Amino acid sequence: MEIDGPLIISVVENDTTGARELQLNFKPDFCALDRDMRVVLFQKYIADLGKRISLIEEGPDRQGMLTIQQLAEQLLPYLTSDEIPLEETIVVELHTGSPPGGLLQSL
Repeated sequence: MEIDGPLIISVVENDTTGARELQLNFKPDFCALDRDMRVVLFQKYIADLGKRISLIEEGPDRQGMLTIQQLAEQLLPYLTSDEIPLEETIVVELHTGSPPGGLLQSL
């Protein structure tokens, strides 16, 4: 599944804990925009995800997109207030044994 937008999303296995993690990085061109434009584009990204999710049948791809949408919604207030360092990697640990896409443990 590929989700085009302002984020670079990777799923990795943590060598230390064995847990699966989502690693999120903002694309350089997104980081170069001013705050107001970043907020507008991120809101559009969330809305576009919602539209795409509504067209997909239940399954791993849909669950993964729902997880990304949930994360994006949680990040939006921090982007709006300019309180998130855009150059840092955001790591989210997924619960083991959860459905594909996982349940969020921490942000």
